[in-house]
Amino acid sequence: MRPLPQPSADAADQPLGGIGRLLLCRLAHAQAQGRVPSVAGCALIDGRTAWTGVRGHARGVPPTLDTQYRIGSLTKSFTAVLVMRLRDRGELRTDEPLETYLPGTVAGDRAPCGNSSPRRRGWQP
Repeated sequence: MRPLPQPSADAADQPLGGIGRLLLCRLAHAQAQGRVPSVAGCALIDGRTAWTGVRGHARGVPPTLDTQYRIGSLTKSFTAVLVMRLRDRGELRTDEPLETYLPGTVAGDRAPCGNSSPRRRGWQP
């Protein structure tokens, strides 16, 4: 397995030539627009990592491939969108128990997938 390209904030040190520099510029724009102290990005080609880049500082040091970011309460939105996408593709039925898809889930035998938002009764024991 080929090692992942190491992230760099240096425009002259970008893999993929001009595309790497463009992606780094997009990261800089995202950082400025989001008003965040640091940002990391990744580009895939045929399912393989072709580029990684970083901007800014996380806790006083440049971020690396191992830097973990807190995403706050966005996980609820991600989960809801993914459940609905799986439903739309016919891979999940929202009227089936959560246990069908996540065996061993607390109250999963009683909670339908369509009622499984952490803010609703579905995941409460």
